[in-house]
Amino acid sequence: MKHRHDNDRNSSFGHGHGHGHGKHRHWDEEAWSRTGIGRVLQSRDLRLLVLHFISDSPKHGYQIIRRIEELTGGAYSPSPGMVYPTLTLLEEMGHATTKTDGVRKLYEITETGRDELQVHQKMLEEVLQRIERIETQHAQDRYPPVIRAIENLKMALKLRRGQWTSEQLDQVVEILDEAVRRIERL
Repeated sequence: MKHRHDNDRNSSFGHGHGHGHGKHRHWDEEAWSRTGIGRVLQSRDLRLLVLHFISDSPKHGYQIIRRIEELTGGAYSPSPGMVYPTLTLLEEMGHATTKTDGVRKLYEITETGRDELQVHQKMLEEVLQRIERIETQHAQDRYPPVIRAIENLKMALKLRRGQWTSEQLDQVVEILDEAVRRIERL
């Protein structure tokens, strides 16, 4: 397959260079911890997701944003500034058409868009798997009893702010350090 530039409007989802950042990077958990949620979706990933969503049924941009937010369990919601230009690009590429639905546009996939989605099915599956891992990680991060315990700790520390003696502060640090060591041993 010929490598194409991501910003080339004649290209689709090639494994070429995305925004000058080198070749397509495959997802790995270490990268997630280093880069955080902001790098979850490259522009080609978003184009694939959008095509995937509108292949089921026509959608508004807002519905696409909410669908991604749902898939990530609320961990990530692309901005309208990412989604609407992507929809416009897909339309310019001939992969989507629009219908007017009141004051909003309704985006629908074209046959060319379906062909692109089929050609890049493996990439789409990778993107969906990555999003599933994000949702799982986010769900674990939101484990309610842990959040409750952390909030209780913050409240206990806040209530005594400014009232600690040096000896008490040393004890608090010792308790917290011991808790960290015990958690790390789990």
